[in-house]
Amino acid sequence: MPMASPKITFQSSLEAWLLKPFYNEISVNSALDRNLSIGSSVGLVRKDNQDKAIISKFHSRNSRDKSYILFAIADGMGGMAEGASCASLLLSSLLAEIIDSKENDTFDKLRSASIIANDVVYKKYSGMGGSTLSAILIDSYSNIAAINIGDSRIYKCNNDGGFVQISVDDTIDGQLAAINKKPSMMAESNRLVQYVGMGEGIDPHEIVLENNIDVKNFIITTDGSHYVGGKTIELLLKNSPNSYTFISRLITHSLWCGGRDNATAICLSLNEIKNIFQRDKNSKELIQIWNPYGKYAYHNYLLQSAAHHIAGNSPSYKKPPQVLVDPNISEKAPPANPRQTKTEKVRGKKKLKEQSKLAPVEKDKADDNVQLEIIDYLEKKDEK
Repeated sequence: MPMASPKITFQSSLEAWLLKPFYNEISVNSALDRNLSIGSSVGLVRKDNQDKAIISKFHSRNSRDKSYILFAIADGMGGMAEGASCASLLLSSLLAEIIDSKENDTFDKLRSASIIANDVVYKKYSGMGGSTLSAILIDSYSNIAAINIGDSRIYKCNNDGGFVQISVDDTIDGQLAAINKKPSMMAESNRLVQYVGMGEGIDPHEIVLENNIDVKNFIITTDGSHYVGGKTIELLLKNSPNSYTFISRLITHSLWCGGRDNATAICLSLNEIKNIFQRDKNSKELIQIWNPYGKYAYHNYLLQSAAHHIAGNSPSYKKPPQVLVDPNISEKAPPANPRQTKTEKVRGKKKLKEQSKLAPVEKDKADDNVQLEIIDYLEKKDEK
């Protein structure tokens, strides 16, 4: 049996990692800095989380002197086959294709990789499974490319306080809004008109980002996060000291509003990305990937022989912490264990509640109130 290519080996390994089950109610993680953060929650209604999201830093095939950071969210379509599997296959294929791409232009890399990922998902699910995709790719020369397919959104916040959605929702209402028309009264107006995995005819929306001098943040969200409203997202962002706190508050707010869907979001600071590229000029050996639950590091197979790559294929995996408290708190609760008894869960949450009362906060007491209200809610949920 022929040995799989290094690209396929990497893609399959990443896909399997993204499919690992996690049991935290809320998980937030930082990549390289607290101003590059990613988080997710299953919500209060759904049994499974079909949202997948990654932040990845890497070098690609023909750009050894140029590094990249990819921010991407995929919302697996719950009404179709295996939404979480589609989203994992999409993100792993997207990243593998970008790394392997021979395109020099950053936008061409992202667009062509998204089209190939669509073909990969379609080949496996024959149009019966799919996912949204919203992604931003930034290179170390400050070129920024962004695309979206479906109704996961990308927002931009400027230094002067301006806040605007820059993606286009691939729904009937979204298409009408793009041409300044009133929303449709049709019952199916929020159904997707295109998605990754649909096969022929897919047309990723190119988001033009030529002048970014005044841009402070980009935010990517699934509909379980942005259904709280753009104004709410704007206020949470402007009143949070960093991206980590903002993501925590946004996902918490989605739970307070009913948690009807999986909620996932990424927030990045453009200034911090420039600093990261300056600090990490020589980190070519690893492909680094973060999701809301941990970090995955993989040898850059483009810099090594296939044999060395496979022998050294031992991705580092960090178990997800119980992210109901800020990571600055010295004592963290252990990872959630699905086999815990009800009594053990209640004891663990009581201990966490005591830690939260004693823990210092970064800015004010607002985060403590958020944490305690979530814990109180979860205790009541277990009692039921």
